[in-house]
Amino acid sequence: MTCDEDKPWQNAIIGDLIKAQWWGPKGDAKRLGSSKDNVYLSVPIPMLALVACAVECTLTGLGLRHNFDFNDAQYRNKWLNYVELLGEFQQKSPSYISKVTRKIQECTGCYIEHSSSPSKIRHNYNFEALEESAKEGGEGSH
Repeated sequence: MTCDEDKPWQNAIIGDLIKAQWWGPKGDAKRLGSSKDNVYLSVPIPMLALVACAVECTLTGLGLRHNFDFNDAQYRNKWLNYVELLGEFQQKSPSYISKVTRKIQECTGCYIEHSSSPSKIRHNYNFEALEESAKEGGEGSH
């Protein structure tokens, strides 16, 4: 589960991989943007399970000192087990899974804001840090 037993699913690598894969330059989530049709905004369980499998594959390869092929034949059952486990988390500890989801959304920079009004998509930018970074960049930063 790539985790500390007290914080399952909260290892920073999970959010980093989701950001790189789905929110990177060629990622589907980035392409869909902040449209309400963007299913990636909600951090779906199948995606989270897939990332857990990818991490497991990488760690297994490191332990054996060679690359493992990340393929359906080898990881489908593991993925199904992770989907089932995450479903159990969602059923038995919905607040915890919501916390995990929010942390991943913060990592990607996009999340869905829930309030009494209809849900809207918010971008999570640190405008102060962006402004400071632009000022430090000198003339090359436009």
